[in-house]
Amino acid sequence: MWEHRGKVAYAGVGHAEVSRRWDEDPQTSIGALAIRAATRAIEDCGLRLEDIDGVFSSPGPLGDAWAPREVPISMVERFQMTPGDTEDGIAKVTAAWLARNMGLKELKVCEDRYLIIGTLLNHAIDAVVAGRCSYALVVRPLNNFAGRYGQVGEAAAGEVRGPAQFEHPYGFTGPARFASLFQRYLWKYNRRHEELADFVLNNRRNGLMCEYGYYYQNRPEPLTREEYLSARWVTEPINLYDCDMPVHTAAAFILTTAERARNLKHPPAFVLGHARTRHRARSVTHSLEDVEETNAAFASRLYADAGVGPEDMQFANLYDGFTVVTPMWVEAFGLSGKGEGLPWMTAERIAIEGSFPLNTSGGSNGVGRTHGVSQHLDAVLQLQGRAGKRQVKNRDLCIAESGPPPDAPGAQILCSAPGP
Repeated sequence: MWEHRGKVAYAGVGHAEVSRRWDEDPQTSIGALAIRAATRAIEDCGLRLEDIDGVFSSPGPLGDAWAPREVPISMVERFQMTPGDTEDGIAKVTAAWLARNMGLKELKVCEDRYLIIGTLLNHAIDAVVAGRCSYALVVRPLNNFAGRYGQVGEAAAGEVRGPAQFEHPYGFTGPARFASLFQRYLWKYNRRHEELADFVLNNRRNGLMCEYGYYYQNRPEPLTREEYLSARWVTEPINLYDCDMPVHTAAAFILTTAERARNLKHPPAFVLGHARTRHRARSVTHSLEDVEETNAAFASRLYADAGVGPEDMQFANLYDGFTVVTPMWVEAFGLSGKGEGLPWMTAERIAIEGSFPLNTSGGSNGVGRTHGVSQHLDAVLQLQGRAGKRQVKNRDLCIAESGPPPDAPGAQILCSAPGP
């Protein structure tokens, strides 16, 4: 069991507005959105700017390749950019840029890591535990420029180097990688793709109740079973609605000690345990058996860290950027038997009103491609009793996990008390 179990807590969260793509207005740049999300998180727990002494950001791996060709002069003036760093605040948001533009001066930690949000949050948790900072601000900006998925960056290069040379020329990227994994899963356990329908429809239903979601803000359209089952294949057996939608937004979290959190605006969401993993494939891609073994070891480590087990969980928010991996996480965390994740994910069980709510915000699939932000953010709101229409009945203990298996997931087990 983790020696610091229950000694760190989430105190507040903040989220910027969500759009499909950046419209090149300085007020909607990824830097401006990150500042708004961070400011809202600080205000959410009743703190002041000068209280923040740690900033953590996962700026994103896009860099210059995805920046607009011409940076608006108003953007340069507004954020005091120099010709050498104009991509910061537009194509990415570093911790140093955020601190400078928010006026955060007395920092003990200012750190960037290109990580999925769960792992970035784990770093902040460790920093608070170690006394490196008192109040950690964790920011995850997510940008989406027009043409991002076109012939730019690596896709426009004349040659492909490294491991990608065995994958990218053949279209073996994100969807195809997980499609091959899921095809093996369906064959091994005699399951059908259609069994995902309840889960995907539930994601959209929850997402339409989620105030910080893309669909809630921009496209309040329910998804029907017929629409899901008849959707075009992206790469069989992954269809259009099995993939999350890229969006342009930012989110922020405040972490501090449990003792400090008790004196702030909202009830703390205590961290009982946290874990991450990184598994190197033995070939070009991971086999299903590798994924299952690594997932199970990761889940076991998380439970051991928190001192609880699957029978104690009341709800879970699990990665669903590609929905086909969620049943694998359901099985890894012992919520169902092996090979039984799909039939376990019935509408009656996983709905907000069900016996085991799953992805209470709608997840990335129902909110937008926030790389797992919604899994953690909504877990905090649920434990604090602030989830509005999405509020689950039993809200004392949950799993918040972000990241696809088995490369780089990060997770925490959160509780409404220092211990169950």
